[in-house]
Amino acid sequence: EYAAAGCEVAASLEAALEACRNGSDEVFIIGGAQIYAEALPLAQRLYMTEVHCAFEGDAHFPAFDRREWNEIQREPCISENGMNCDFLIYERIGAAALDGLP
Repeated sequence: EYAAAGCEVAASLEAALEACRNGSDEVFIIGGAQIYAEALPLAQRLYMTEVHCAFEGDAHFPAFDRREWNEIQREPCISENGMNCDFLIYERIGAAALDGLP
């Protein structure tokens, strides 16, 4: 079992969210692909980085219906290694109805 000083370890997304229920206004899921897919239906807000470059790989952020989300912020940037990207914030349409952790 994984352990780290100052960390609380959870064996599932559900257990992690339950641990956050008291005292957390916002919870951040930082991957990987399988965890993103499991958490996406619960998300009210997405903080994303869109990198404008093609990469090879077998793990990706899951597809999501952008019609269910409002893009509330887009900030263009150039990464330290010169790649063009955008920092984005999406908010789920009707997110107020989903208030509170699951």
